[in-house]
Amino acid sequence: MKRLTCLLLAGLVSGQALAMQATTKKNHFACLKEEWLDDMVKFVVAKDLDSAQAYVKAKKCLVTKGGEKVTVTDSPGFLGSRASYVYKGVKFWTTREALNYGR
Repeated sequence: MKRLTCLLLAGLVSGQALAMQATTKKNHFACLKEEWLDDMVKFVVAKDLDSAQAYVKAKKCLVTKGGEKVTVTDSPGFLGSRASYVYKGVKFWTTREALNYGR
């Protein structure tokens, strides 16, 4: 039992230490809250550019630059549609298509 507990703890620690790296793609949205990302996706689908621009102006979301190195904190997984990452100490939410996970 002690061995199993030690293996589980080692797995948790090593999993936290191995953060996934990615780079941003150009001209995608990233938002400070997951709910704001949901809103932004709805705005884009509805072609409501005024609302999308209002979120950017209010600094709730931003338009990403390409090639920025980020640390993924919540991966979209196989079927997920969104991810979160940390860039310069700030956590952002974005769509899975906004990140390059390769080298």
